Amino acid sequence: MHERFLSLFYWKPYFVNHCHNCLFFRAIQLHKLIRPSLMILKTPQHQLQLQNVLDEIRVMHTETKKTIKSPCKCRMKCFDKISNSQRHRLLKDFWGLGDHHRQWSFVSNLVTRNPKRRIFTDKPDSRRKYTIKYRLPVPNVDENQSVTYVNVCKTQFLATFSISEQFVYTAIEKTEKATGIIECDGRGKHDKHPRKITDVIKQSVCDHIKSLQPVEAHYVRKDSARLYLDGDLNFHKLFSLYNEWIDLRFIMTRPRLSVSIKLPIYNNPIPIPKAKRDDLISLCDSGIIPSSHHDFYRNLTFIDSTRALPTSDTESE
Repeated sequence: MHERFLSLFYWKPYFVNHCHNCLFFRAIQLHKLIRPSLMILKTPQHQLQLQNVLDEIRVMHTETKKTIKSPCKCRMKCFDKISNSQRHRLLKDFWGLGDHHRQWSFVSNLVTRNPKRRIFTDKPDSRRKYTIKYRLPVPNVDENQSVTYVNVCKTQFLATFSISEQFVYTAIEKTEKATGIIECDGRGKHDKHPRKITDVIKQSVCDHIKSLQPVEAHYVRKDSARLYLDGDLNFHKLFSLYNEWIDLRFIMTRPRLSVSIKLPIYNNPIPIPKAKRDDLISLCDSGIIPSSHHDFYRNLTFIDSTRALPTSDTESE
C-alpha cells in the first residue's frame, strides 16, 4: 500500500524504509503540494487510495491503551491468587505513576534476584546466573488496609502490568546494591554544557556593546538619552564581531562565549528611558498590552533621561 502511494507521485521508494511518523507527514505534504498541479489526483480512484493510506498510517500511530493480558496457566495457580478486578487496579495504579523512575522503583520492590541454586545444564558457559522471584500486592479487607504479597510466576507478573521482561531487568540494574535507591532516568539530560555566566563574561559583553559606534534614530524623543546601533547589525553579526573583539583584546585571558549566553546578557541589563517606560505603563493600564506581560514591563529597569531645559532670554536678563 505504501509503495503504491509513493509511486503515484513518482517518488523513490526509499521513503518506505523511514519511520511511519515521517511517512505520515510526508504524505500530508505531498497531498497539499501536488494535488493542485497533477491531474492524477482528480480521479476518484486515486483520491480514495490516498485517503486509505492516510487512514492506515493514522491507525498505526494511535497509541493503544494499556490493558491486562490473559492470566497464566501454570502449576502455581496464579489465577486463583489474585482476581481480575485486583489486577485492573494494579495496572491502573502502576501506569498512573506517569514516570519511569517511579515505575522502576515500584517494580524493583516487587521482584527479588537471588543466585541460582540448581544447575540443569552441563554447559560451563551458561548465561543464567540468577533466579528472579515475582510477587504482587493484594489488599486485605480490614480496617488497617494492610497488603499481602503473593508469589506469582513471571508470565502473570508481566501480564498484570502489561510490561516486557526487559523492563524488569532495567529496574533491577537501576537499583543500587548498597542503598537500594533507583537511579534517576537520565534520558534527555546531560551536564556537558553547564551555563555558568560569570561577572567577567557579563562585563565583556557590555564593554563590547559600548565600543560600537552609535547612530541617530529618526523617530525618537528629543530628550531621550538612549543610544542606537546600526540597523544592519543583527544579533549574529554582533556575535561574530564580539568573537573577533575578544580574540584581539583578551586572548587566553577570558573564556569564550556562546550565542545562548550572550543573548540574555544583551537583552537584560540595558535600561530604557523613563519616558519609554511611562508609555509602556500607560499601555498596560489601558489594556492594549495583555495582562500576562504586565509584570515584565512594570519591572523594566530605566534611567531618567530628562535633560535640563535651557533658560529663556527673559529669565537670563
